Amino acid sequence: MIKTVVDGDYNADSHGVEWNGTNDNGQPVTSGMYFYRLTATGGGTPFVQTRKMMLMK
Repeated sequence: MIKTVVDGDYNADSHGVEWNGTNDNGQPVTSGMYFYRLTATGGGTPFVQTRKMMLMK
């Protein structure tokens, strides 16, 4: 894992998250392909989705 961007509770709604290209230690990461995982729980079966993104500097 490179970085946990958001870890908390949110009300049901649309939300956006920005990643500044750093790891958990605040160091910049290199350009390349990264995977991100979204996990949402509440009321039933957890929703988990993994996607990929390209970071280009």
